[in-house]
Amino acid sequence: MTKEQFMKKSLIELQTLTGIDNAQWCRYLKHRQGMSVKTLRKAASGLQMKEQDLIEAIEARRSASKDGRYDVRRLSA
Repeated sequence: MTKEQFMKKSLIELQTLTGIDNAQWCRYLKHRQGMSVKTLRKAASGLQMKEQDLIEAIEARRSASKDGRYDVRRLSA
């Protein structure tokens, strides 16, 4: 999965692909909780991404959300 594809995924889709609860994804993406290395590896594997690429994608999504350009909870397009 590319960073652009990650940006378009809903929390439910991320949950389905990774097995990580959508509420947990919300906490990660809103920077309310950090992601452990074990969870990062699980998420990257489920999303078929390199760990570093996933970190960058999460940071991009956080940044877009902070600027009001993106709602991390939104439904997929």
